[in-house]
Amino acid sequence: MFEELSYSFGTLKHGDVVGYRFKCYNSGKGPVSIHKVDKACGCTDVVYPKKPILPADTCYVEVVFDTNGWHGRQVKRVALMANDSVKVHELLIWAEIVE
Repeated sequence: MFEELSYSFGTLKHGDVVGYRFKCYNSGKGPVSIHKVDKACGCTDVVYPKKPILPADTCYVEVVFDTNGWHGRQVKRVALMANDSVKVHELLIWAEIVE
């Protein structure tokens, strides 16, 4: 379960590399593992726990965005596939890229 599913970086300069950590919590009765990550493009990277998240544990998933080559309003999606009841968790980041 994620505290929030989207984050706006606001206005960024072209060439900025930024990241945001999404906080998540295992509210279930068994361990949860993220087994696959689908990134929107090569401009995003995802840092996530490789070990199972135990019941009642908190973890962070960081989405890093490299603005090189991008201009204007950008929205990037990351999908995390897990062995929980939701199966696919979508996280969104967005920003306005200026020169």
